[in-house]
Amino acid sequence: MKMSENIPEIFLKSKNYLIIYLIFIAVTCASTLSARNFANPQFVMASFIIVAILGIFCIIYYFMHDSENELYKVAFVIILCFGIMSALIVPIADVSDELEHLTRAEITSQGVIFPHWEDGPNNLTRLYNHTSEGKISQELNTDVGFRTSQSHMFFLDNLEKTVFETPDDTDKISNSTMLDGSAFEQNPFYGYLPQAVGIFLAKLFDMNVIWMLWLGRIFNLVFYAFLISLAIKISPVLKVQLLTVACIPLSIYQAASVSIDSMMIGLGILTIAYFIYLYKAEEESLGAKHVALFCGLSLLLGLCKLPYLAFVFLILLVPQGNFKDKNILR
Repeated sequence: MKMSENIPEIFLKSKNYLIIYLIFIAVTCASTLSARNFANPQFVMASFIIVAILGIFCIIYYFMHDSENELYKVAFVIILCFGIMSALIVPIADVSDELEHLTRAEITSQGVIFPHWEDGPNNLTRLYNHTSEGKISQELNTDVGFRTSQSHMFFLDNLEKTVFETPDDTDKISNSTMLDGSAFEQNPFYGYLPQAVGIFLAKLFDMNVIWMLWLGRIFNLVFYAFLISLAIKISPVLKVQLLTVACIPLSIYQAASVSIDSMMIGLGILTIAYFIYLYKAEEESLGAKHVALFCGLSLLLGLCKLPYLAFVFLILLVPQGNFKDKNILR
């Protein structure tokens, strides 16, 4: 039977979900109405309409691929649909510590794997302080910092603003450099590789400065979607539960940023999925490569956030009968 012949049936099966979702969107839209939103109601209404359309598409797509063997495709589509929307409409550097993460990602895009402190001209660097009014002031001080693009000042000056609130988002990316005092140099470089690719492309194609943030967010989101899809694909059970955790709004909000938290969430879910795979494996089907891969995932996760290194001890819960060598963990 052709897919077009199944569409009416799919709509019939999913109608309750569609109605509940549309009611939720309508209530959410009504609850966000405020004096500030009325100043620009077209953007607010357009956003909710797009979200409603994306939600309908995702629900239909889920019912078209609701078998466990295809659920990973649903995860990828849902994360991309709502994630790209979030990446584009969330204000500039609005996610927690996103400005510092953006600095580190931009440094990584230069090919600098391990950032190091540098002296500025005459040992001068820019320092930023929050004033009592909540604004940011900058001053020069005898110090050192991390060398990044001069375009960093655009994000600093327009922190938590939207592109509608600044005319400078159409400026070109600066080829000049400056020193910044914070770049999360303690974080591992691989946590910023997806964002760095996006920023590199924005600079390569001489795009407007806002695309440093947008492409950094989008490439980080795509990599997160890949990790989650892989996790759901390899997990023999609990696929819907993993999908649910990966797609909760806070997870997608973090994934659609340049924060390393996206990498931690993605690697965390992938590590748990691989543990489930090992736990449910057939007897005498696992070898040293499986143990090495699980330990490698745990190490990558632990280097992002040290307490997560404890995930490696989950390997001790895998039944010994699943391993070819019963003494492999001794």
